[in-house]
Amino acid sequence: MKVLVIAPGCAPDQSGQSLRVFKWIQMIRSEAHVGYLSTHQREDPKITPFFHYHSFPDTWQSKIRKLWTYYKTDFQKMVLEFKPDIVQIHTPYFFGLEKCFPDTPIVFVEHNVNWNLLRYDMAAGPGLKSIPFPPPFMAWLQWRAKQFEKKYLKRASHTFVCSPVDRQEMLKELPKLADKITVIPNCLDVSAYTPSEKMGETVLFMGSMDYTANHDAVDIICQKLAPALPHIPFRILGSGSYAKTYPENVRFLGHVKEIKPHLEDCRLFIVPLRFGSGTRWKILEAFAMQRPVISTPKGAEGLGVTHGQNIWIAENEGLFIKAIQYLWNNPVEATAIAKKGRELVQTKYDYNLYKDTVINIYQKLLS
Repeated sequence: MKVLVIAPGCAPDQSGQSLRVFKWIQMIRSEAHVGYLSTHQREDPKITPFFHYHSFPDTWQSKIRKLWTYYKTDFQKMVLEFKPDIVQIHTPYFFGLEKCFPDTPIVFVEHNVNWNLLRYDMAAGPGLKSIPFPPPFMAWLQWRAKQFEKKYLKRASHTFVCSPVDRQEMLKELPKLADKITVIPNCLDVSAYTPSEKMGETVLFMGSMDYTANHDAVDIICQKLAPALPHIPFRILGSGSYAKTYPENVRFLGHVKEIKPHLEDCRLFIVPLRFGSGTRWKILEAFAMQRPVISTPKGAEGLGVTHGQNIWIAENEGLFIKAIQYLWNNPVEATAIAKKGRELVQTKYDYNLYKDTVINIYQKLLS
């Protein structure tokens, strides 16, 4: 069985989307011959026998057409040496590439429910917020993007999503797809993470600020949490820049190749996200390293967590500040929560638990 994975990036140290692609290929490569087609990443990730980079730049005509769909629809034909039995596309931005593979089953991997993300991005995100569209046009563009995404969910031979929450959101709109949407959560090879016994001396947040939800979380840290807790050092890990002023107890570490030392050295790991979908890699990696996690309900959405047992849930900024104070000063309870988090990721979020499900679906599509 030959599977061609199409995605913007595939790397263990980039965005959450790139990490999911990387882990997915690791999961299936012992059972399938895997090729990878990158639309943005020129460097071969050295994880598949076949790698091909192909950019799909916009022309002025395609940019105009995107005003009617939001997503790109113009793709030139490709000539590939790799002849796949199954094509797996990892974002609606490139689902239009299906036309390059007629009579081949198309598997769609949704990392988020994109129409929910766009609702926030267009209203308050740093991207489209700056475009002077009148509000009626913005609402219409959101609607068009949603219709496009729904169309391709219906056209896909099968769709994988990150959480039961995302699956239910899609089935509200498309109930007839119940047999064609399967939850495969974000997963790790848990054996690659050694649990840390350190107490740690920092509060850590991790995430690229190119993603609107992460940028919003960093704003909460710098403007609300850190000023209220000046004696506690906060560290922010991830690419991107922050333009506003921030207190002295906040330090930006930028992008790093290896995150495990930073997780090992933190006392608390925080996820003050207010929007988004899918499930958070950052929480899974903190669990795997046995770090106590404080999150908003949205940040922990889709994960099988229990407040006070394997995670601490704080619903607003005031409760977040109190949670940091409490667990910072109660290391015994923080350690107990961290150990339960490690147990959870071992039993539910190791990708070896889901490999057979994915391969069986591939084989069913081929039959």
